Amino acid sequence: MSDFIETLKVNGYAKITSVFNDQEKKKLHEYSTNILNEEIINYKDVPPTLINNDVEKYYNDKNIYTFFKTLNRNFIGHNEELDQLFSNLFSKKEIKNYLKRILGEDYKLSTCMLRKADNNSDYMGLHCDNNFSFTMSILCNDIGENHPTTVFIPSSHKFNYNFRNEIERLNPEYFSYLTKSSLGEIGDINCFFNKTIHGIKKSSKKKKFSNIIWLLGFHRNSEKKQRTLLLPEYSNYGKKMVDIFSNDALNLFELKKDSRVFKNNINGDCLIDNINKKNRYSLKQIIMLNFLKFVSLNIKLIRKILYFKSYWKT
Repeated sequence: MSDFIETLKVNGYAKITSVFNDQEKKKLHEYSTNILNEEIINYKDVPPTLINNDVEKYYNDKNIYTFFKTLNRNFIGHNEELDQLFSNLFSKKEIKNYLKRILGEDYKLSTCMLRKADNNSDYMGLHCDNNFSFTMSILCNDIGENHPTTVFIPSSHKFNYNFRNEIERLNPEYFSYLTKSSLGEIGDINCFFNKTIHGIKKSSKKKKFSNIIWLLGFHRNSEKKQRTLLLPEYSNYGKKMVDIFSNDALNLFELKKDSRVFKNNINGDCLIDNINKKNRYSLKQIIMLNFLKFVSLNIKLIRKILYFKSYWKT
């Protein structure tokens, strides 16, 4: 555990390897790829999933073509082989220990989907998400530097400043000298704090590169700004969800719309708490933070100038 945790503490992202055996890796790739070949709808046509401020319906009927030209699919409850892989993964002592060390005892899922990016997909600019969220990205195919993939600014999770989407309009390619890419082989689990500045770079146009991952976003149950996913009672293949998954896997979701119970599970030993305390910076981090603030300020100024130019024209 120590190498993974220490790397995560330092960089804000880290990798877990050797979790799946060869047979499981084959299933991970084959069944995940097959699901993404099914019916596709545009993101504008997705039915409403919002139930209340605590939970959100888990829509897993069709693949969704997104604004960023990626293909997304909520896959739980759709393929029994993948469901078994998922259930086994979150029953592993190693994975549970990591999540408890990072988030505490009571952690939930707010994102649980397949995502495919390819040569046609757009970039997603550098940004930060909820400071108390954590993501696991499970690779369903080998990912190299030429693939479309997530990129990170190392150690940016230590900034006591949240850029949110202030520089998101810019292509991550402009910051390639600052970023590191999320790479690896089938079955690798690339993890990161959502407070770490990250984005998605486009692929090389030389070949047809694609990137398929399980994108799993976690939050502590006490984090009221995040909604937990509400599983349907039955899977798409007719079995009850409670009969398919282990308790460890079921505990990541809600099974009833009013079943979420908030607990004050703040633990001073959790990594997610520690990264949100006031941090001291190295000289390199000070330079990087001020440079990004400078970029953000200039973007705001340019937008204001363009706004006033359009205003005076009218």
